[in-house]
Amino acid sequence: MLADLDVWWFMHRRERAYVVGAGVAALLLAGVLLTLLPGRGAVKPSQVLAARSAGRYERALQLLADGIKRDPANRELVRLQSQLTENLEVDFRMRIAPQPSPSIEAGAAPAGLALGPSDGYALSVRPSAACYLYVFQITSTGEVLRLFPNRKPKAAPTPSGAAMLRIPDGNGWLHLKPARGVERIVLVAAHWEIPVLERLAGEVSAERNSQRRSAALKRLLDRLELEKWATGQIPGLVYGICEFQNLGAQTGSPGSTRRS
Repeated sequence: MLADLDVWWFMHRRERAYVVGAGVAALLLAGVLLTLLPGRGAVKPSQVLAARSAGRYERALQLLADGIKRDPANRELVRLQSQLTENLEVDFRMRIAPQPSPSIEAGAAPAGLALGPSDGYALSVRPSAACYLYVFQITSTGEVLRLFPNRKPKAAPTPSGAAMLRIPDGNGWLHLKPARGVERIVLVAAHWEIPVLERLAGEVSAERNSQRRSAALKRLLDRLELEKWATGQIPGLVYGICEFQNLGAQTGSPGSTRRS
């Protein structure tokens, strides 16, 4: 703070003495006193939450490090830090019916994997701990399907540990509608809620204008790419993707995934 103040020194030539203006001296003293006040410059949890919500995870970590250094007993800051730094792992697989062969690990699907409307498939998710889970399918036509959570209520923590989540639940299977192109299933899991993902996916689904829909889809893809990049820095965040070809059909209107 002292370095930010412009201190002007006046030299009295005859007496060769330096005099500091009384007003500047008062400002200097006030600055020193302010730096000694408790809580001055303290990091607030709201600052961390704002950075995390915007996807600025490195900024959130830096704020937490600074805040906990100043106030090690701040339980909320410690809790937020643990969410980001505690390791989370997710076993994310795609299963194809009715083949009894081993399932395909998400992200490791063979380059030639292709499904048609008659091929059923399902997803299995097994997190290492209770977490918030978001699974979207971006179809060959640019439609965004929210596979999980798939109901109105906000996302709830998934079963923890050994519990496996099947999408869709029960014994049903997902099926494609005929629309030749690339299908992408993206998973994001974290120790905290990421409501912006649901909001952006909802904007794509609700938009009827093709240009605005494309812009909304780009915003979602950009945010998903940000989550993908951050997984290398944030142990409490997981990103997974499975891509495959939709074979389409000679007849039929393009559409989205349906459940059987």
